[in-house]
Amino acid sequence: MIRKSGFQFQCVNTTCLPFTIIQVSKIYQCQSACLAQIYCKAVSFHQPTLYCRLFDSILNQNINLLVADIETVTMITKTESRIPPEPTTTSTTTTSTSTSTTTTSTSTSTSTTTSSTSTTTSSTSTTTTTSSTSTTTSSTSTTTTTSSTSTTTTGPSTTIIITDPGNLGGYRGNNGQVYKFSITGTCSGSVWGTSIYTDDSYLSTAAVHAGYAQCGVATIVSVQVLPGQSSYTGSTQYGITSYSYGSFSGSYSFVNTG
Repeated sequence: MIRKSGFQFQCVNTTCLPFTIIQVSKIYQCQSACLAQIYCKAVSFHQPTLYCRLFDSILNQNINLLVADIETVTMITKTESRIPPEPTTTSTTTTSTSTSTTTTSTSTSTSTTTSSTSTTTSSTSTTTTTSSTSTTTSSTSTTTTTSSTSTTTTGPSTTIIITDPGNLGGYRGNNGQVYKFSITGTCSGSVWGTSIYTDDSYLSTAAVHAGYAQCGVATIVSVQVLPGQSSYTGSTQYGITSYSYGSFSGSYSFVNTG
């Protein structure tokens, strides 16, 4: 990876956000997390908070910005350093031929005034008649059928499960997108709202309040990013009390994805 110390990665398009934010203790863990995901193109590691931000929107270095930040190290991936390599797509076409042949036999019968001999492919018979000659000929036909089979192999379909980011402030603006997070339910932490929560609400506490997690139990939850609401109503559910709040810029809710 290309390493840029003292710079924070940022796209020219300011709505370009990291597709995941994780907290690690060492910078090499942040680098490994990016290299292990085929969608990761760049990563910024903020040393004081240990937050590792992974980006997948990078077309080329000329249209992205590196903003000066002495506490941040940014690394941009190189294709040959990917672990494992990005999948390739191959296409194989196989053609098989089936041939069906139908053949009928030819029978010839000859008679004289005294006797007649009839011969076929399987048997010979002698018949005495007055006088007759009969010849029967059948045709032979061949039918050929060709079929083809096409097989296409594409890259694997992967569902990304993201480590608990604490809250969803980093996903604000991705309205309608659904993400899966690995969390451990927490009974402490500030939460605002009921069913729909402010995006700075503590994710693992809100999951317990919404009934999608239990305190101290690890689980995976699906969360949909929503736009800001004009107000949020507090309540007490599953032993967790949330607070009411006025207008806020970003929200999220828990969903069932089956």
